Amino acid sequence: MTGITRLFSHFDPNSTYSEGFFRYVDAVGIVAMRGVMATKEPPKGWGTDELTKFLDIIHWNNWAVFSNKHAEFQLLQQVDQAFYTISSNLNHPQTLLEPMLLLRSHSAYRAACGLVMGGQTVDAFPSLRSVLEYALYALHIRRNSGYGEVWMRRHESDDSIRACRRRFETRKVMATLAAADQSLHEKIRTLYERTVDYGAHPNERALTSSMQMRAGDDDVEFLHLYVVDDGPALAHAIKTSAQIGLGALLIFRMMFKERFDILEITPKLDELKKQL
Repeated sequence: MTGITRLFSHFDPNSTYSEGFFRYVDAVGIVAMRGVMATKEPPKGWGTDELTKFLDIIHWNNWAVFSNKHAEFQLLQQVDQAFYTISSNLNHPQTLLEPMLLLRSHSAYRAACGLVMGGQTVDAFPSLRSVLEYALYALHIRRNSGYGEVWMRRHESDDSIRACRRRFETRKVMATLAAADQSLHEKIRTLYERTVDYGAHPNERALTSSMQMRAGDDDVEFLHLYVVDDGPALAHAIKTSAQIGLGALLIFRMMFKERFDILEITPKLDELKKQL
């Protein structure tokens, strides 16, 4: 039995836990270094090697997108605010796994936003796929009795791994969404395939969307961009990030409809749909 399975083995995934016993909160971990957090100055040696120079570029690109593409950033921020609101109000959960998967979906969304705004558009798409997969798995578990336990026990044996793989094949997970909402399923399938095309798998579009070719008199130079500049690739990745975050929230709303409505998240999602 793995550590995580031991940790949750005494929980009944079908029980309702009181706020005092189990509560979901938005949590941020900070690794603080003495002196650095107070002065906000980079530590000694930062920027003297290629990796930290690269990380500085990512940092400044995030600021540049916030300042120069504020309308696009606001879409990302509005999706994040909806995620934050529901993530901060998941006390008294009816089940165990779905709220935890919601938090992981939100975390993956924030990771993707950081990568996209930093210009790492191709590298953002694996995180964007995770945003959707956490939501899809949560719905699949909610709609199929016993699947939560199968998923939690995945690593107990080779048989457990095979059983989990069979039940959580992508086509089966997508079929659960299709049965719940055919229209949303079509949109999510399109977005999921886009993540695969543009970076979640090593496909052609992932490669060519971040390449430039320069032809000289005697040769041709191919440039592979780790970080893209302002242009179609960045605009596409920003919009896709907002669409995927919204799509994941719409999936989670199926599981937490009453809470989404009480927190007035639903009308905000409806407004976002018009913009995206």
